[in-house]
Amino acid sequence: MKKIVLAASMAFALSATLAQDKPLSADEIRALVTGKTMDVENQGLSAALYFEAGGSGSARLTSPRGSINVSLKWQVNDNGLFCTHVLRAGSEETCTSVHKAQDGAYTRVKDGKVVSTFKMR
Repeated sequence: MKKIVLAASMAFALSATLAQDKPLSADEIRALVTGKTMDVENQGLSAALYFEAGGSGSARLTSPRGSINVSLKWQVNDNGLFCTHVLRAGSEETCTSVHKAQDGAYTRVKDGKVVSTFKMR
Protein backbone atom coordinates (compact mmCIF):
# COMPACT_ATOMS: atom_id res chain seq x y z
CA MET A 1 0.00 0.00 0.00
CA LYS A 2 2.86 2.39 0.82
CA LYS A 3 4.31 1.82 -2.66
CA ILE A 4 1.01 2.81 -4.30
CA VAL A 5 0.72 5.99 -2.23
CA LEU A 6 4.36 6.87 -2.95
CA ALA A 7 3.92 6.24 -6.68
CA ALA A 8 0.73 8.35 -6.75
CA SER A 9 2.38 11.23 -4.90
CA MET A 10 5.41 11.09 -7.20
CA ALA A 11 3.13 11.15 -10.25
CA PHE A 12 1.26 14.16 -8.85
CA ALA A 13 4.51 16.01 -8.12
CA LEU A 14 5.78 15.26 -11.63
CA SER A 15 2.56 16.50 -13.25
CA ALA A 16 2.68 19.69 -11.14
CA THR A 17 6.28 20.29 -12.21
CA LEU A 18 5.44 19.72 -15.86
CA ALA A 19 2.46 22.08 -15.63
CA GLN A 20 4.72 24.82 -14.26
CA ASP A 21 7.23 24.19 -17.03
CA LYS A 22 4.63 24.59 -19.76
CA PRO A 23 5.58 27.54 -21.98
CA LEU A 24 3.25 30.46 -22.51
CA SER A 25 1.16 30.40 -25.67
CA ALA A 26 1.75 32.84 -28.53
CA ASP A 27 -1.29 34.90 -27.47
CA GLU A 28 -0.12 34.96 -23.83
CA ILE A 29 3.34 36.18 -24.89
CA ARG A 30 1.89 38.92 -27.10
CA ALA A 31 -0.44 40.10 -24.31
CA LEU A 32 2.41 40.04 -21.79
CA VAL A 33 4.98 41.91 -23.89
CA THR A 34 3.19 44.30 -26.27
CA GLY A 35 3.68 47.91 -25.21
CA LYS A 36 5.34 46.94 -21.94
CA THR A 37 8.70 47.50 -20.27
CA MET A 38 10.54 44.73 -18.45
CA ASP A 39 13.65 44.41 -16.32
CA VAL A 40 15.92 41.81 -17.91
CA GLU A 41 18.75 39.75 -16.48
CA ASN A 42 20.69 37.93 -19.20
CA GLN A 43 22.67 34.88 -18.17
CA GLY A 44 26.38 35.67 -18.21
CA LEU A 45 25.87 39.44 -18.43
CA SER A 46 26.27 41.55 -15.31
CA ALA A 47 24.47 44.68 -16.55
CA ALA A 48 20.85 45.38 -15.66
CA LEU A 49 18.80 45.88 -18.83
CA TYR A 50 15.43 47.36 -19.69
CA PHE A 51 13.47 46.00 -22.65
CA GLU A 52 10.73 48.26 -24.04
CA ALA A 53 8.50 46.43 -26.51
CA GLY A 54 6.52 48.58 -28.89
CA GLY A 55 3.25 47.36 -30.32
CA SER A 56 4.61 47.46 -33.87
CA GLY A 57 7.31 44.89 -33.21
CA SER A 58 9.98 47.47 -32.47
CA ALA A 59 11.91 47.38 -29.20
CA ARG A 60 14.68 49.11 -27.34
CA LEU A 61 17.20 47.50 -25.00
CA THR A 62 18.92 49.92 -22.63
CA SER A 63 20.99 49.88 -19.47
CA PRO A 64 20.40 52.23 -16.50
CA ARG A 65 23.61 54.17 -17.15
CA GLY A 66 23.09 54.34 -20.92
CA SER A 67 26.13 52.22 -21.81
CA ILE A 68 23.81 49.89 -23.75
CA ASN A 69 21.22 51.35 -26.10
CA VAL A 70 20.23 49.18 -29.06
CA SER A 71 17.24 48.87 -31.34
CA LEU A 72 15.60 45.49 -31.84
CA LYS A 73 12.70 43.88 -33.58
CA TRP A 74 10.54 41.38 -31.73
CA GLN A 75 7.85 38.95 -32.78
CA VAL A 76 6.13 35.75 -31.78
CA ASN A 77 6.78 33.27 -34.58
CA ASP A 78 4.51 30.58 -36.04
CA ASN A 79 5.86 28.08 -33.49
CA GLY A 80 4.80 30.30 -30.57
CA LEU A 81 8.35 31.34 -29.71
CA PHE A 82 9.34 34.85 -28.58
CA CYS A 83 11.95 36.13 -31.04
CA THR A 84 14.23 39.15 -30.79
CA HIS A 85 16.66 40.49 -33.37
CA VAL A 86 19.22 43.23 -32.71
CA LEU A 87 19.24 45.61 -35.68
CA ARG A 88 22.91 45.51 -36.64
CA ALA A 89 24.95 43.76 -39.29
CA GLY A 90 25.77 40.15 -38.51
CA SER A 91 23.26 39.67 -35.72
CA GLU A 92 20.85 36.76 -35.78
CA GLU A 93 17.33 36.39 -34.50
CA THR A 94 17.06 34.57 -31.16
CA CYS A 95 13.84 32.63 -30.50
CA THR A 96 12.91 31.19 -27.12
CA SER A 97 9.98 29.78 -25.25
CA VAL A 98 8.70 31.87 -22.32
CA HIS A 99 7.86 30.30 -18.96
CA LYS A 100 6.33 31.87 -15.86
CA ALA A 101 8.36 31.28 -12.71
CA GLN A 102 6.85 30.86 -9.26
CA ASP A 103 8.25 34.20 -8.07
CA GLY A 104 6.32 36.16 -10.72
CA ALA A 105 9.29 36.47 -13.06
CA TYR A 106 9.45 34.95 -16.53
CA THR A 107 12.24 32.97 -18.14
CA ARG A 108 13.31 32.72 -21.76
CA VAL A 109 14.46 29.18 -22.52
CA LYS A 110 16.40 27.96 -25.56
CA ASP A 111 17.55 24.38 -26.04
CA GLY A 112 16.52 23.54 -22.48
CA LYS A 113 18.64 26.31 -20.92
CA VAL A 114 17.50 29.58 -19.37
CA VAL A 115 19.03 32.43 -21.39
CA SER A 116 17.37 35.30 -19.52
CA THR A 117 14.95 36.16 -16.77
CA PHE A 118 12.62 39.16 -16.79
CA LYS A 119 10.02 40.87 -14.65
CA MET A 120 7.34 43.19 -15.90
CA ARG A 121 7.33 46.79 -14.67
